[in-house]
Amino acid sequence: MLPLVEGEEQVASDIYCMVGRIYKDMFLESHFMDTQSRDRGILWFKKGFESEPTLHSGINYAVLLLAAEHQFDTSFELRKVGVKLSSLLGKKGSLDKLQSYWDVGFFLGASILACDNTRVIQASEKLFKLKAPI
Repeated sequence: MLPLVEGEEQVASDIYCMVGRIYKDMFLESHFMDTQSRDRGILWFKKGFESEPTLHSGINYAVLLLAAEHQFDTSFELRKVGVKLSSLLGKKGSLDKLQSYWDVGFFLGASILACDNTRVIQASEKLFKLKAPI
């Protein structure tokens, strides 16, 4: 599948993220040693995030940037993703208003990336109380 998608110029954001996820999984399965897969995952999540910014693509993009030793205080790319993620979360409303399991999960992920321990605890508690989808 990877050679097929990598050869395409115009594919949907979901496909970009699917390819990014494959590379991310390869990176994780290598015990964080396969930096080529990490970097390819970054590229594909970046394409997905730039073509259609979503919490899913943005959080995965940010996680891989952090794995590549980017830091919020020195990486323009990581700060740019963080600002957009904050905006996407803001459009969904406060944590109290979120009812979707996935929205709360993305809120939790973004809070972890931002090192906001208070929100991590609040989102974890809310996620625990919500019924996980099958």
